[in-house]
Amino acid sequence: MPVSRIQKKTIITRRRAESFLFPMAMFLGVGGLNQKDAEASFSSAYRKALAKRELKIQHIGHYMGYQEIIALWIKDKRFISNTGHPRLLEETGKNSFATLVREISPNSDSGDALAIFLRYGNVRRTRTGKYKLVRRFFVSDIPGKIAFEPIAYFLTDASTTARHLLRRNENSRGPSHYWRKAETTELSDAHARKFSLFAKERSITFLEELDDWLDAHKNEGRRKLKKRRRVGVGVFSVYSDPEVIDASA
Repeated sequence: MPVSRIQKKTIITRRRAESFLFPMAMFLGVGGLNQKDAEASFSSAYRKALAKRELKIQHIGHYMGYQEIIALWIKDKRFISNTGHPRLLEETGKNSFATLVREISPNSDSGDALAIFLRYGNVRRTRTGKYKLVRRFFVSDIPGKIAFEPIAYFLTDASTTARHLLRRNENSRGPSHYWRKAETTELSDAHARKFSLFAKERSITFLEELDDWLDAHKNEGRRKLKKRRRVGVGVFSVYSDPEVIDASA
């Protein structure tokens, strides 16, 4: 599905904010925090967040456009080498990086898109001046910098899942939301690092399988809808802050 302009800035409206905060507000209330203290806690957290300047947050627009560019690069025969790998691309010209951007987002500036791919390490420039795809899934965070929209959607999706779980009953329709985790508190730091690498490799393989399934079942011939629903699965890592063990438990 073509994206009109992938760099378009995302704005958080009050309605979207209330939808996002709903499950957190419910859990705070059930957890014993009254409305006055909850509002004071949010105000305090909001002030502290705005005061932090160490992390640079950049608006990049709808992140799905970037992932669709990568998907076209690794699946379309125009951009694949004889060995089946993504080809090195010129910035402009026939079957170039600019071609990828035009097909996914006709109104976007390919130079701006390329700058974002380079900034977050998804693409690198080779000695010959061509561009090599480094990651098969769009990465939007590096030390000291993070893209706004992917994190906003991640938090929104987590909140939406929690909200649907809270409101679900026997009359609920549509696919069921779910939340599953595999975790332990019995790993050393060394094994935690090994697990992180293992899980990352396996999850990328898993996501590629899901991405292939979604591609195979897209119905491009259907009439254009005013509203579209995002459907998919997200994967995130768990590495909590240390907690004091209660010996009496």
